[in-house]
Amino acid sequence: MKAWTLLKDKLVLKRKEDEAFYAAALNEFSTGQIRPGLMAKAMAKCKGNESEARAEYINLLTQAIRDDHYLHTRSQEEKERAAKLLQEKKTGSWVEDKEPQKKQPNPQKRWRWDEILSYSIVAVMIVLFAAYKSGLSIDPRHYLSKYQQANPTPTPQLPQKTSYQVLLERYEARYPQINPNSPYYNDATTQRIAARITALKNSGYSPEQALGISIEEAFKASATPNPLQPPA
Repeated sequence: MKAWTLLKDKLVLKRKEDEAFYAAALNEFSTGQIRPGLMAKAMAKCKGNESEARAEYINLLTQAIRDDHYLHTRSQEEKERAAKLLQEKKTGSWVEDKEPQKKQPNPQKRWRWDEILSYSIVAVMIVLFAAYKSGLSIDPRHYLSKYQQANPTPTPQLPQKTSYQVLLERYEARYPQINPNSPYYNDATTQRIAARITALKNSGYSPEQALGISIEEAFKASATPNPLQPPA
C-alpha cells in the first residue's frame, strides 16, 4: 500500500471521527443539557453575543466529548493492563520479566583492548627510539623554534613623524600659546598664525618655511611675552 493511500485513509478516518463527535455534541445540546463551565467560556469568548456563543459552545462541547472518549479509553487500557499484570504475577512470568539476568562482561573483549593498548605503547617507543638514532629531535619545542625562525612575527612599525610635525612640536614647546595642551593656549594667536602659513604656502614657501616665518613674525610683533621665559 502506498504512503499516499495510508495518509488519505488517516485523514478520512479523522473526518469521520469529527463528524461523530459533532453529532454527539448536537444531540446533547438539543436535549437542553448545558455544561455550565463550557457555556461560561463560550460567553466570555464571544463577549456576551448569544448567537455566536451557541456556535462556540458546540465547538467546545465537541472537544469535551472527544476528551471524555479519550479518558474512557485510557481508563479501559489501564484496567486491562492491571488485570494482565495480576495474571502474570499469579503464573510467575512477571518475576522472570522483572528480573532479567545481568549481562556478564566479556573477558575476551577486555583482553583484546588491553592487548591493543600494549601494542600501541610498544609502537610509540619504537618510533621514539628510531627518531633518537636518526638524530631527529623529539622535543616539540625544537620544531616550534624552527617554525618561528621560518615564519617570524612581523614587528609593527610605528608611523614616522614628518619634518613639519617635528618642527611644530619644537615651536609648541617654545611657545605654549600655540600648544592646545597648554594652559597658556591662545586660540586667536593660533588662528592668525594658521592664516599666515596658508598665505605663505600659496606664495611658494615650503610648509616648514611657512611655519617658521609665521611663528617668528607673530611672536616678534606680539607684545605678549612667553610665560615660560623669564623677562630680560
